[in-house]
Amino acid sequence: MAMTACSKADKAAADEAVGDNDIAKVERVAANASAEVEAGIAGQEHKNFTVLKDDSKYRPDMKVERLTILDFNATWCGPCRQFAPVFDNAAEMFPGVDFVSVDTDVNPQTAEAFGVNGIPHVAVIRPNGKIDNYVGTGDLMPIEKFAKIITDALEAK
Repeated sequence: MAMTACSKADKAAADEAVGDNDIAKVERVAANASAEVEAGIAGQEHKNFTVLKDDSKYRPDMKVERLTILDFNATWCGPCRQFAPVFDNAAEMFPGVDFVSVDTDVNPQTAEAFGVNGIPHVAVIRPNGKIDNYVGTGDLMPIEKFAKIITDALEAK
């Protein structure tokens, strides 16, 4: 399977697409992106799934009490939207794991701290401090591949 990821160049292309100063178009794009995010957040009922709103909460050198998985994404990223249901399903499958959605546009400092250069980017943080990183959808989809990553991390010492 080919690895699919969005980069800063993709964001630049998205910005350029609305660069024609068509205010109505910009407002439509922003409203649609906000509606998608809100709909996605509203559908999250897992106690172990959160959407990061505090750009200073997670750092690579921090200790976590249980396995924590950060999904770095953006509303404008197609592969991120494809991965979102996989991430949500994994949160349902693994109630003992913390799943955190990190929008790189909302949390740029967190993304920078974790060295995120392409999205989707998943950081698997173990209680022992080890962090495994996966960029693109190649290792993360379908759900069986992502579930194996989680299971392996849970079983590792």
